[in-house]
Order: sequence, then structure tokens, then C-alpha cells
Amino acid sequence: MSLGKRVRELRLRRGMSQKELAEASNISQATISRLEAGHVRELKAEAIKRLSSALGVTTDYLLGQTSHLEGEAIVRSDPTARYIFRGYEKLSPEGKKEVLDFVRFLEEKESKNNS
Repeated sequence: MSLGKRVRELRLRRGMSQKELAEASNISQATISRLEAGHVRELKAEAIKRLSSALGVTTDYLLGQTSHLEGEAIVRSDPTARYIFRGYEKLSPEGKKEVLDFVRFLEEKESKNNS
């Protein structure tokens, strides 16, 4: 996936407009628009750092050097994951065990569906 596509995907996942991302990263909205459209192929290292920070991911993820978000990056970049994590923290030990059991159930179900 190209840098521009990854930026767009992350921006939309966070529910941000191009203008909001521009303000958060101190990169012009025009540059973000051109990047997402595939008209900008490379950015300076400092701009990549600012974009990754604004989008809540590592620079490695943003540049496609790793294909998955990890730990804190997932929670920072995905409002649903953030909600689930905050809810999990409030649960009793029994409730946490039920969440874990349910996640295991879903993993098995998806594994069977993908086979």
C-alpha cells in the first residue's frame, strides 16, 4: 500500500478531515490532498514524523515497513479499540475473563471462516 493510501486510511479510521490532519501535523491541507491522491511520492523525515504522530502510529507503519499496528498504536489510531480498552479496564476479573473467552471464540470462528 502506498504512503498516500495508508495516510488516507488512517485519517478516515480516526474520523479526521484533511483539514484536521493538516492542523494536527502542521502540514498543509494541499500537501495532504496531493499525498492521498498519489501525486506526492516522498516526504521529508520530519513531515513523516509529524504525520505519524498526528495519526497515532509508528513511522514504520506509516511507511509500510510493518503491516500491522501494535499495542498502543492500535489504541491510539482506532476509536473503537480505545473504547473497548477503556471498558475492559473497568471490568471485574470475571468480566475480563469473559472478554478474553469471547475474543478467543471470535478468533477461532474467523480462523475457520478463512480456511
